[in-house]
Amino acid sequence: MAAIDEVKEYYANLLILQYRNKPKARETIKLGVDIYTGDGLLLQLADCLNIDVAVGAQLDIIGKILGCPRNVPGINNQTKYFSFHIDENSLGFSTIGNPSNGVAKNRNNSILATYTLNDTEYRPLLKFKAFLNVWRGDMGSMDRALYSVFGDTINLKNNQDMSITYEISEMNTTIEAAQALGYFRAPIGVAANIQTT
Repeated sequence: MAAIDEVKEYYANLLILQYRNKPKARETIKLGVDIYTGDGLLLQLADCLNIDVAVGAQLDIIGKILGCPRNVPGINNQTKYFSFHIDENSLGFSTIGNPSNGVAKNRNNSILATYTLNDTEYRPLLKFKAFLNVWRGDMGSMDRALYSVFGDTINLKNNQDMSITYEISEMNTTIEAAQALGYFRAPIGVAANIQTT
């Protein structure tokens, strides 16, 4: 509330000299500032669209502005599938006596399934999409954006053959969502590869 108090004081100091030291005149001006700024609500509007501070529906509004959905099709990390393939997300014949809630993998529950990102997962995705909306196609700025959003988990490598590789050292839901939405891009005429290390 320090900002609203500064605004009130600023407008109270704009009173002409004969009223500047009158307490009732100063309070009247301060009351007018409260009314015109909606009790400080107008000054808080900037924080509503701040990705680091916004929560819930505010992040959804930012997502609509940036063109970044919260519900991402094609990723569904909570489901354990019964399949012949052996990995951490499949339940095979070794668990036949105790399948622990495995479901049969089909097109509807794997490819068409959508995952809703929580606020913690959604914030970095919004920051990365905001960068992509203004990206001019140079590798240096993409590398800086990747580092500022994802840290050391993604490294951008120039293969020197008109292709780049996004080397992902640690996969998480935000990176999966960015991959599913096609956010790992390359300049026109350059191929983009994704490699998990």
